[in-house]
Amino acid sequence: MNQHAPPRGRRVAVAVQTVALVMIAVAVGFLLYGDRRAGRYSTHNYDRIKDGATLAEVEALLGGPGTDLSEELPQGALGAPVDRPNRFIEWKEPEGPGCIVIALDADGKVCRKRMVRPSF
Repeated sequence: MNQHAPPRGRRVAVAVQTVALVMIAVAVGFLLYGDRRAGRYSTHNYDRIKDGATLAEVEALLGGPGTDLSEELPQGALGAPVDRPNRFIEWKEPEGPGCIVIALDADGKVCRKRMVRPSF
């Protein structure tokens, strides 16, 4: 047996601690940065929605079509210009109370957006 090698129990303990630290680091990273994949409802993808984006571009970011709220929301909702017709589209947070709503101008381009996260 090698006289300079640490005891087997110590090596196992160090290995377990290392794995635990890596798992914690991955969890913290996911909590800080969230799901960055396109096609998912996430804060990251919300931030990627820019004024002038098309509805198809937003649907690709958020994973499919949203619900048209144009009949339910008045013109000027979300601070959209009142003098131009707008469409309002909503995506609900999967398994949560939040939502993302965008306003589309007369050309079908994003002119406003909101992410709502109710606090309890």
